[in-house]
Amino acid sequence: MVVCLFGVTPEEVKEFLDTRAVLKQCLVFEVFPEVHVDCSRDVASLLIERFTDKVFSLEDRQFEQVVGSILISEGLTVATAESCTGGLIGHLLTNVSGSSNYYRLGVVAYSNEAKVAVLGVQEDTLQKHGAVSKEVVLEMADGVRQLGNTDIGVSVSGIAGPSGGTKEKPVGTVWMAVSRPPVAHAEVHHFKGNREAIKRQSAYHALNLVRKVALWKV
Repeated sequence: MVVCLFGVTPEEVKEFLDTRAVLKQCLVFEVFPEVHVDCSRDVASLLIERFTDKVFSLEDRQFEQVVGSILISEGLTVATAESCTGGLIGHLLTNVSGSSNYYRLGVVAYSNEAKVAVLGVQEDTLQKHGAVSKEVVLEMADGVRQLGNTDIGVSVSGIAGPSGGTKEKPVGTVWMAVSRPPVAHAEVHHFKGNREAIKRQSAYHALNLVRKVALWKV
């Protein structure tokens, strides 16, 4: 069977399997940013016990498929507000057949003007905190949720590079938020890699926020 994980590195998985003396029984490979392990059921049980919520599938399913299945089973809808990812979250969601059952609206608000005009972000918030901030992504997530009349709104704003970074907010700094009343949660990540890698990691972590809030685990 194939155990699929997200939020952990191949090195961490290999180190754990090595400590349990089962590494040679497995094939560990990266499907960036996921980690897949081809192994026996006994080893799968060890991985589930160790990594818990980082295991998202035991059937070699794509991450966006798992997120979609959760949204369907919970009867939830989602809207996305993207800046640095440029529509990648929406792209991943719509890779899944039947995604129209839960994906309602996607907004790529790349400029500050679009964030204000379309998503209802306050100009004062942008001026005080900047586009890449907790305060702005919270307003983006809530704004797109209301705009799409959905259960969940998710947002991302960051610096994908290679230019645009500062000492306070270097390249790879990405804020993201999810809104599902009464939950309003934001978090920051500092990703490594080139522009494409940063965008992909950002989109996956945003989907993971959707997964967690759909299950009330945020």
